Amino acid sequence: MSQDRAFVTITEMVDEAGQVTLALTGELDFSNSAELREAVARILDSQPSGLIFDLTELSFSDSSGISVILYAHNNLTNVRLRNPSSIVERVIQTMGLAEVLQS
Repeated sequence: MSQDRAFVTITEMVDEAGQVTLALTGELDFSNSAELREAVARILDSQPSGLIFDLTELSFSDSSGISVILYAHNNLTNVRLRNPSSIVERVIQTMGLAEVLQS
């Protein structure tokens, strides 16, 4: 594995109501955003009642990571962000998505 590749861990939890939480840990960028996109696509196929991205332990995301979250938002009515860091919030604001992707 290249040293230039960011490391992200994706943990999936489903509650009794069918809402899915994806807890992201580490850094999310172009080098690993496909992993998140695959997880989101699989979750969307299961038609959950909602999807929460828990960003408490995500220290960084570039626009490719935020684009995956936007993909989920565009394909599911109930998508929320939980505890985005100031760095992640800044990327969302820079992309002009602060009104779309709310915590």
